[in-house]
Amino acid sequence: MEAKIESLIGTGLYSISEASRLTHVNSSTLRRWLEGYSFTYKGEKHSTPPRWRRQVDGKGSALGFLDLIEARVIGKFRKLGVRWRTLHAAGEAARQTFGADHPFATLRLSTDGRDIFYDVASEESDQAMIEVVHNQQVFTPFMRPLMIEVDFEKDLARRWWPMGKKRDVVLDPGRSFGKPIVDSSAIPTIVLARAAKAEGSVERVARWYDTTPEAVQDAIDFERKLAA
Repeated sequence: MEAKIESLIGTGLYSISEASRLTHVNSSTLRRWLEGYSFTYKGEKHSTPPRWRRQVDGKGSALGFLDLIEARVIGKFRKLGVRWRTLHAAGEAARQTFGADHPFATLRLSTDGRDIFYDVASEESDQAMIEVVHNQQVFTPFMRPLMIEVDFEKDLARRWWPMGKKRDVVLDPGRSFGKPIVDSSAIPTIVLARAAKAEGSVERVARWYDTTPEAVQDAIDFERKLAA
């Protein structure tokens, strides 16, 4: 058991419900993406395999940090109407081009993947993807948070600042198994938010945990946003 826990250090670990709250992808949808599903159409049974190979081994539903980032990006594409087969084709093309197991969590797909997106969209006649790639009013707002909120190392997503880098909340798979913490003191945001709610004083909680009132407030704002 200890060896298994050690193997998760630097990977991150999130349940379906946690990942759903963080990425704003419905939990049942996220589960289907990760586990695949079966359905019956015109009397015939069909099955859809998992959408990608997860970082965390085993049959459970846990996600790693790169899975979380991919789910976030893919979820945004889906909300814009991009078809799954287009995303699958784009992911496969990016894997071959960039050699990345998690192409939607790579810097190169964000910066160098525009041609991949366009070529695949043209082949699949996916107008939604073409619109994303060529319409600056869509493409820039879509890609900008990916570039600003995420730190990359060796082209892979390494940290996620879900409130932006001017706020103190970070998800770092190398710290606290990737759970949301305040960067300055590594205290889980949920701990600070709950303490502030119970005590009714940001300043007092900051003193208790030897952190700043600003860090406590960031934790409160983050947890409030997750609960919305």
